Amino acid sequence: MQVRGETHGGTGMAAEDREILTTLWEGKIPVQIELAAEDNISFGRTDPLFLLIPRVSYLPLFADRIRKHFEKCLTSSVEEAGNASSSRSEDLWLESNTFRVPLKWHVPVGVLFDLFGQEKVPWELTARFSNFPSNVVMRFPSKEAVESVFLYTVKEAAAIKQMTAVMSKMQRQEHSQLWLGLINDRFDQFWSVNRQLMRRSEEDSAKPVPIRAHDTNGRTFQKLIPGHVTFGDALEALGIRDRDVIVQGIQVSYEIPLSWMGCNLSYPDNFIHVSIRN
Repeated sequence: MQVRGETHGGTGMAAEDREILTTLWEGKIPVQIELAAEDNISFGRTDPLFLLIPRVSYLPLFADRIRKHFEKCLTSSVEEAGNASSSRSEDLWLESNTFRVPLKWHVPVGVLFDLFGQEKVPWELTARFSNFPSNVVMRFPSKEAVESVFLYTVKEAAAIKQMTAVMSKMQRQEHSQLWLGLINDRFDQFWSVNRQLMRRSEEDSAKPVPIRAHDTNGRTFQKLIPGHVTFGDALEALGIRDRDVIVQGIQVSYEIPLSWMGCNLSYPDNFIHVSIRN
């Protein structure tokens, strides 16, 4: 896909850039979720839940649907864990069937799939409602909590890019528009606001680009890295060498400028998320 300096529809966004962004936004992962045997009171195997989850989304946003699908099969001990469905959904956690590790709620779904999905679809997960791994996974009592974590990360990315002033000038309605655009799958609604946080000039090339790397052991790597370096330079700065790395589901050339990746391959939280698979 070539990138030229054309604009599209008066948005100020390069036409090919918009094509890349919309393609990534529209990416979805088929997921198959089974209920853990120890939480299942029914006789035999229950029907799995099949979902098509956007790569840019977050697993807690589907917690109520998962809970509702399995609620008739849950053991009495799980049913008695809380009186409100929201509190019971808070006890839900998901495990990757291949790696048998708890999946972190606050990491975008696409990053988790690139780490643990092994490019196999549907992605097979297990839903668990007991023995919550609080030392590994955050609890999210509500969608509002997910929104708070998301906006906090967007603000962190703005601070790294030295754009805190831009973020501060935004009205609360614009912050809400970022979130509503994401959860309602409305690309234009999201980008009409997020574009303000992506504007970079030649003079901005030395400013850091938000980048965060994750490995299958649950470790996260992050440093302040200027945008004028290449992706390969950024990996070197993060201490990542001779590893299989994935960004947005693809293997990215090490020669691509980090600043370009920041504008085109970031997730909605405005971080470049790198998945280290070995």
